[in-house]
Amino acid sequence: MLLWSPILSALDHQKADFDHTKRGDISLLTVRGVLDITNAVDIKSEVIAIEEAGIRKVLVDLGALRQIDSSGVGVLISLFKRVRYVGGQVCFVGVTGQPREVLKILRMDRALDLCATVEEGLAKLGGV
Repeated sequence: MLLWSPILSALDHQKADFDHTKRGDISLLTVRGVLDITNAVDIKSEVIAIEEAGIRKVLVDLGALRQIDSSGVGVLISLFKRVRYVGGQVCFVGVTGQPREVLKILRMDRALDLCATVEEGLAKLGGV
């Protein structure tokens, strides 16, 4: 049993570090740190709230996101699909390092709207 305890400890739920604010008619979701299986459910709840509120313009700031796994990618894709389904737009900004490499490997960098800065993303969504 001792052999498995480090693995189980690593899978303990880590609260997702994110903020959700508004800039006019644009919803700004800022995700920091790590987005993985241990906390993706926290962000998923926010994605559902965004959908239920009928928000059609979402800017996702990933500039402070250090690491992402497939669960985290799944949450971001869910947000993208839900907002696009109702005719909205989602722009992901500041994606660098490991998260950018993961999106490239999955070829999601071609499917998602990626911008370098928050200002560029706001302009793309018509908020500037």
